[in-house]
Amino acid sequence: MIRSVVGVCVTVGLTVLIVLLTGTAGAQQKTTSSLSLQTTGGQTPRMSQSLRAEQLKGLTPEQQELVRRGLEQRGGTLKTEQLKGLTPEQQELVRRGLEQRGGTLKTEQLKGLTPEQQELIKRELEQRGGTLTLEALSALMNKPELKGLSVEDIVKGIELLRGQERDSEGMQEKLPIGETQRPVEALEKRGSLFDRMKKIGGYQEISTDLEPFGRDFFRGASVKVATERRDVPVPPGYIMGPGDEVKILLWGRVNDQYTLTVDRNGNITIPQIGPIQVAGMSFEEMSKTVILQVEKIVGASIDISTGALKNIPVFVLGDVKRPGAYNVGSFVTITDALLIAGGPSDIGSMRDIQLKRKGKVLVTFDLYDLLLKGDKSKDLVLQAGDVVFVPVTGPLVGIAGNVKRPAIYELKGRQDLHTVIELAGGILPTAYTQQIQVERVVKNERQVVIDLDDKRLGTARDFKLSEADLVKVFNIAEKEEDVVYLNGNVKRPGKYEYRSGMRVKELIGGFSDLLDETHLEYAVVKRVERKDTKNELVPFNLGAFLTGRDESQNVELKPGDTVYVFSKWFFKDRPTIIVDGAVRNGGEFDLVENVTVKDAIALAGGVARDASLEDVELYRMDLQTNKRAIERVNLKKVFDGDPRHNLLLRDFDRVTVKRLHGVKEERTVTLFGEVAYPGSYAAKRGERLSSILERAGGYTENAYLKGAIFTRVRVKEMQQKAMEEMVRRLERELYTESSVIESSGSMEVKKLELEQRKQFVSSMKKIDPTGRMSVKLVHLRLLKGSAFDIEVEDGDTLTIPTKNSVVSVSGAVMSQGSFVYLDEMDCKDYINIAGGYTRYADRDNAFILKVDGTARRVKGGFMNWSQSNSRWELAAFSEDAGKLDPGDTIIVPEKLERIAWLREIKDWTQILMQMSVIGATVNYMFK
Repeated sequence: MIRSVVGVCVTVGLTVLIVLLTGTAGAQQKTTSSLSLQTTGGQTPRMSQSLRAEQLKGLTPEQQELVRRGLEQRGGTLKTEQLKGLTPEQQELVRRGLEQRGGTLKTEQLKGLTPEQQELIKRELEQRGGTLTLEALSALMNKPELKGLSVEDIVKGIELLRGQERDSEGMQEKLPIGETQRPVEALEKRGSLFDRMKKIGGYQEISTDLEPFGRDFFRGASVKVATERRDVPVPPGYIMGPGDEVKILLWGRVNDQYTLTVDRNGNITIPQIGPIQVAGMSFEEMSKTVILQVEKIVGASIDISTGALKNIPVFVLGDVKRPGAYNVGSFVTITDALLIAGGPSDIGSMRDIQLKRKGKVLVTFDLYDLLLKGDKSKDLVLQAGDVVFVPVTGPLVGIAGNVKRPAIYELKGRQDLHTVIELAGGILPTAYTQQIQVERVVKNERQVVIDLDDKRLGTARDFKLSEADLVKVFNIAEKEEDVVYLNGNVKRPGKYEYRSGMRVKELIGGFSDLLDETHLEYAVVKRVERKDTKNELVPFNLGAFLTGRDESQNVELKPGDTVYVFSKWFFKDRPTIIVDGAVRNGGEFDLVENVTVKDAIALAGGVARDASLEDVELYRMDLQTNKRAIERVNLKKVFDGDPRHNLLLRDFDRVTVKRLHGVKEERTVTLFGEVAYPGSYAAKRGERLSSILERAGGYTENAYLKGAIFTRVRVKEMQQKAMEEMVRRLERELYTESSVIESSGSMEVKKLELEQRKQFVSSMKKIDPTGRMSVKLVHLRLLKGSAFDIEVEDGDTLTIPTKNSVVSVSGAVMSQGSFVYLDEMDCKDYINIAGGYTRYADRDNAFILKVDGTARRVKGGFMNWSQSNSRWELAAFSEDAGKLDPGDTIIVPEKLERIAWLREIKDWTQILMQMSVIGATVNYMFK
C-alpha cells in the first residue's frame, strides 16, 4: 500500500476570497463536483441517470425545487454553491445519492409530475391544512392538469414533494388513504376541561373565537373509496346487480369452486348449468334460486357467498364543500358520502341532511344525533342513484365562556337558552349565572345586550333565542372570598380558610412551623380595606406571642389578609467567606457561627493534590478600623488539631491555598504520519521536539520533512485573536469609509458592492485558525540543539506526511487546478499550464503558499530549502532560490481596480497572505 498526501493549503476563507475576487471577472472555471445533463439536439437538457424519491427525503419542497431549478439554469450542471440553504446532512444526502447513480438527476423521478402539476398539488394540500385527505385526492383527480395520472402517481408525487416528513412538533402522523383521522389542534388550543374549570380570569375575560360545532369532524378526515368491503358481512337484503361477484362451492357428486361475476344482462353463468338471472334479487333470494337450480340439475351440495361487490353512483348535492357525483362502494352510508364531499359548507346544515331516493325524501339525518349521542340509526346505506342533499343551515347561535363546549350551534325544534346550554355540555363550576349576557341584532337595525339573572337556570327554558344571538357566560369574581394567606420564611406557606375571630396563631402555632433563621422581632399583616381599597400594614412581634410574653401581638385577621414572615437575612447582608487556590471546589460560602479554617477547607471540597499545605494565606479585614491583614496558616497543623492555626473565621475572610510549582504540569504530545511509532506521548517539563521524535522511533523512509505540520493550542488562540482583530478593522474600514466607485454610481452597483462587502467579512469570520507553527525538520542529529528543536507544550501535534507530488495554482488564472510536480518547472511554467493570467490578474503580488506553512512572494524569500545540500539556506546563498517544492500552492490575486471597494482595504495583500498562513490545512488521502 502506497500512501500519498494531497496538500490543499488554501484556507476556507482564502478560497471564498479568491472566488469573490475572480468570480466577478467570469474568466475562471471553478473545479467543483457537478451533476451533468445530456442534451439531445436542440431540446431541453435531459437528465441521464436517476435520483429516486427516497434520496430527497428530508428536503423541503422549496429545497427540491432549488435543486431542479439550479440544474436547468446552469445548462444541467449543479455546482456546490447551489446547495446553499440545505443542511450539511441534506447536502451529503444529495451528493451520495448522485454518486451512487452516476452523478446525474432524472426528472422522471418526480413521478410524472410537471412543475405546474407539483405547484397545483401543493396549493391543494395547503388549502386543506397539508393533510392528504380523500377530499384533497378527489379534488386533484378532477383537475384537468392531472388528467392521465393514477392515484398511485399522485400519492407518490405528494410524498416526494413533502419529503415524506412527519410533523417535528409531535402532532398526529398522517394516516394512509383509507383510514380516518381526526384533528387534535382544537382540543390542545383550549387545554383540558379541568384546567378550564380551575382557571379563573378577569370577570368578563372570555374568548369569543368560536367555530361551528361538528365541522372538525370533517376537517382532515378521509374515507376509503373502496370497490369492496371484505370486513362487512353481506346482509340478506343486499340487492344484486352487474359487477357483483358470486362465489360458489360445490361438493358431493361434483367437487368444484367458481367465482362468477354478474354480467350486464344481470346473469351469472354456472358451468354445466348455464345462465341464471340474479340482478334485482336480494342476496337471500339469489341464494335460494341458485341452490334450487344446482340441486335440480347437478344434485350436488352447494355453498354461496359474495366476493368483490360493485361500485354504485351516488350524488352529494346542496351546500357541501365539493358537490358532485361519486362512484363509491356498496356499503357507503350518508356519513361516508358527506366525508367524501368534504362535509357541509359554511352555510350547509348539519341537522337537516336529506337522503332522496327515486324523487322522494327517504330519511332526514341529524348529524348532532351522531356526534352527541352516537346514534347511527338513520345513517342508512346508500343505493345506486341516491342523492344526499344538504340544505342551507337553520338558525345559528353562539355560546362562549364558561360552558364545556363553547361553539356555534344550529338550532332545530326548541330554540330556548336551556337547549343551547345543553348542546354546549352544560355550564362550568366557574360560571357566574347571575349575569348571562345575550348580544342580539334586532330587526336588522341595531344591536342590543340583554343581561339575565338566572342563578339556578330556572328561566332559561322560557328565554327564546333569535338568529345570530351570542350568549356569553362569564367567570365568577376573580377575588377569592373567606381566605387568608401565609407567605415568607415558614414551612407551609399558602392560602387557608378564614374563620370568624381567626388570629395569627392559628396559622403559626409554634416555632416548629418556622424555617431556620426566622426574624422573630418583626412580621407584618398586609390588609386591603374594602371601603377605600387602600393597603394597610399591621406589624407585630412574632417571638413575643409565640413565647407567651405578649398575647397582644397575636393579631386578629380579616378575610383577604396576607401574613408575611421574614428571614433575619432579609434586613442585613449574610456574612460570607471565600476559599480559593488549590482546593477542589473553591468559591464564596455563607458564614455560619464557629466556622474554622478546617471547616472552610471542607466546604471547598478539600485541598487539591498539588496544594502547598505549609503556607496558606488568611486575608482578613477589620470592619471596625477598615484595616487589612494577612495571617499565615499551616494546614498540616490545622489537620493535626492545632488550635493556634485552626482559626475562627470572620465576615469577609479569604483563605488562599497555594499550589506547588510544576506538580500538575502534565504534557501530552501527539505524532501522526511518517514516524516509526505514531501516537500520543507524555512529555516532561523542558523536553524538546527531538526527544519526542527519538522516543517515536524517528522518521520512516517515506517521510516528507518539508511538509511537516506542527500545531499548538496557544498559537491557535493567538491566531484567533489576530483574526478577530483583523475582521474588526476590516469592518470599520468597509462600513465607515466612503467607497470609491468608478462607475456611474447607480443604486444597483451600490447594492452589489454592499453585498460583496458582507460576503467578504462573513467569509473572514468563518476562518478557523489551525494553530500551525512553521518548523524546519532535518535529521535528528542536526535537529538537536537547533533553533527548531523547540520545547514541547501540552496539546502539541506533529504530522509528517509523505511527499505530495503536485503543485496547485489558484486565483486569477484561466483554469485553476493541481498539476504534477516536475523539478525543472518554475512558477511561470505552472501558471502557463493553468492557461495563463486572467485580464485582471495582479502579477506583481502573486505569492507562494509553501508546503511548510509559510508564504512568500513569487520573486523569492529570505530562506530556501537546498535540495542538493538537504538543508535550509539564506536565499542570497541558496542554489534553489525561488524554487518550488512538492505540495506548494501558487496564488494569483486580482487587481484592486477590478473591484472598487477593495481599494479601501489597507495592506490587503498582507491580509490575504496572513489568512492563508493562519488557516492552512493539509488533507490526507490514502490509497
